[in-house]
Amino acid sequence: MIRFEDIVDHMPGIMYRFYLRPDGSSGLHYLSPAAEVLCELPREKMLADFSLIALLFHPDDRASFNESVMASARTLSPYEWQGRLLFADGRIKWIQATSKPRLQEAGEIIWDGILIDITERKEIEEGYRRTSLELQEQKAFLRGILANVPYSVFWKDENCVYRGCNEQFAKDAGILSTDSIVGKTDFEMPWKNDGAEFYRKCDFQVMQSGIPLSNYEETQINATGKRTTLMTSKVPLRSSTGEITGVLGIYTDITDFREAQDKIHEQQAKLITASKMSALGEMAAGMAHEINNPLAIIQALVGHAQTLLSGSKDQDRTEVVAMLKNVESTVGRIAKIVNGLQFFSRESSSDPFTNVPLGKVLNETLIFCSERFKNHSIELRIGPIDEDLLLHCRPSQISQVVLNLLNNGFDAVEKLPEKWVKIDVQSESGFVEIQVTDSGKGIPPEVHQKMFQPFYTTKAIGKGTGLGLSVSKGIVESHSGHFIYNLTSANTQFVVRLPLAQASKND
Repeated sequence: MIRFEDIVDHMPGIMYRFYLRPDGSSGLHYLSPAAEVLCELPREKMLADFSLIALLFHPDDRASFNESVMASARTLSPYEWQGRLLFADGRIKWIQATSKPRLQEAGEIIWDGILIDITERKEIEEGYRRTSLELQEQKAFLRGILANVPYSVFWKDENCVYRGCNEQFAKDAGILSTDSIVGKTDFEMPWKNDGAEFYRKCDFQVMQSGIPLSNYEETQINATGKRTTLMTSKVPLRSSTGEITGVLGIYTDITDFREAQDKIHEQQAKLITASKMSALGEMAAGMAHEINNPLAIIQALVGHAQTLLSGSKDQDRTEVVAMLKNVESTVGRIAKIVNGLQFFSRESSSDPFTNVPLGKVLNETLIFCSERFKNHSIELRIGPIDEDLLLHCRPSQISQVVLNLLNNGFDAVEKLPEKWVKIDVQSESGFVEIQVTDSGKGIPPEVHQKMFQPFYTTKAIGKGTGLGLSVSKGIVESHSGHFIYNLTSANTQFVVRLPLAQASKND
């Protein structure tokens, strides 16, 4: 026969019979031995005095126990109660009691039930509750960031279907709420006919390669129909196992920035042109002399040739042929000056970078000023230049920088007892330095600290615009170079340091 005690001893809980008498007294008729482990009290004492167990009830749970028992007694319906046992050392055990009442003839009510230790379950539930609360707080925190970050943010699954976005992106897309984006594709957005294919191509590139796309420009037609310029980055989304599950994108509208930048470039181009015209104006007298001299030669040669040709037919014409060759050479000299002027004076900010011999750029620049230097008895010294030295640049802009420095040198030494300006070229380790030095003894600190500022000049009114050094510095920096005033030189010296190759520039 199977003994009842064996069944009770192996049940996952404690069996009990609790009674409540009409006079209000209560107690236990039965309590299975496992109660000693749970309550940490002798079974006999608990059977003799139920208050020993009641005193273990957490103070905050005693009222709910009494209410559950009384409600069950009034309706004779089963009850289930959960509460805590609080031990002297502060430990807590959670218990759950489930019982069904029966009314006896004498008015006594008895409850046969089972009591189980649910401490571990409660700890798991509490851990889950805390984790859930932390997740909710993290979600709220992330929602706050997404709502207030000054960027548009979105994320898609592996099929390029939107799974979410922030408020700014929803506004761009003309969607009332962020939840409305879920399940849509780019072909359902305002940019469906202009950009959707490109966006998906970028999405798939990121997901297939696993490599982010960072800070690239693209255009977007937003909900208002306006075409905007965006600076966008996209990164792959991964699962806990590292599998790519989608793409996260973030962008900012740089339309106003680009428009402002275009205006700045436009103004810079105007400044460069103004600086060019100023430089040409300073050289005008020298160039007029440079052209008038060959014109006078041509006029004299043509007159003499006419005299010879009007003579007898037997006149030796060898001298006439030589004169005509001289005329041809002189005309070529004038054409070279004119071509140089046309090349120099044109707007060059959008010119492509190209490989040119640096010597050729410098020689063509000297055409504009060599006669002026000669007429004012200023020695123009040109150091050796490697004929094979190629520079990747915008030639007319480099010419402008050198001409500005030569003009400044001319003005600085014009009234000095020792008058010379020198150009030296040195190249090493992928860089070239163009050094323009004059016989002056340097620039005062209060001047060289300001001389690169636009419109700052120490020249007399009408002598300069104050743009030369500022524009030259901008040109050199646009070539990834450095424009330096050499404080260690015994004479006044400016150094233009340029990379021979422009890795990021196209021919």
